[in-house]
Amino acid sequence: MLIMGYLVHMGFDKRIEPIDEVYRALPDVPLEFMDYTITGNQKVTLRESLLPGIFAMGKGTVEASQELIPPG
Repeated sequence: MLIMGYLVHMGFDKRIEPIDEVYRALPDVPLEFMDYTITGNQKVTLRESLLPGIFAMGKGTVEASQELIPPG
């Protein structure tokens, strides 16, 4: 739909969760070791060939929000 406004891609980043990164691949780690405290963000570069799909997903998200909770 996107009647008003426009869709803008601002960028991507990866959250840094240091404790989780250390234990993620280990088997049988107690849940209390899984600390999801965010300590930073790292920029991510996106291939240009992926942009059409990213914009299609963004457009779908906006249209769904307009349908579910007008005006979106």
